[in-house]
Amino acid sequence: MGISTVLETWIGSRREVARVDDPTQILNKLLPGQEDADSRFLRYVDWYGDTAFNRIQCSDLALELRLMRSRASSDSERDLVDRIIALAERCAAGQAECLWLRFVGD
Repeated sequence: MGISTVLETWIGSRREVARVDDPTQILNKLLPGQEDADSRFLRYVDWYGDTAFNRIQCSDLALELRLMRSRASSDSERDLVDRIIALAERCAAGQAECLWLRFVGD
């Protein structure tokens, strides 16, 4: 199983709002390495643990995801990134919902 991307609300208790799964591990191929100084956020996504971004970070995260999408080489890669961008944008817009975007590693 690859990295899942989960939009969550943490009001009261943590609850899943939406999710994008990646069973074929496409995201693992697209993510920048930790040494990539050009990456502000995605280089910190942990393949084996969880990485969470708050709504304030998600606007910039969506921009970085769009850049990653421009380097995608197949329709399936672009589709996956598009669905993750939609979650990041929804998180950024969710001021009253206390939303977080969490990447869940293997």
